[in-house]
Amino acid sequence: MSTTDIVVLTSAALLCVAVAIVAVIALQELRRPLLKGRLDDLLREVSAKKDNCP
Repeated sequence: MSTTDIVVLTSAALLCVAVAIVAVIALQELRRPLLKGRLDDLLREVSAKKDNCP
């Protein structure tokens, strides 16, 4: 096995690992509510707290 083969196989392995990591992160984000919905909820909570302050 030549050095070129080792470099190509290592690069392919690293690419597979990177794709797997990105896929896991993407799947986790799909399970969370959309960012717009989370921001709307947060703004509602902050404004409710602000209204209750003396």
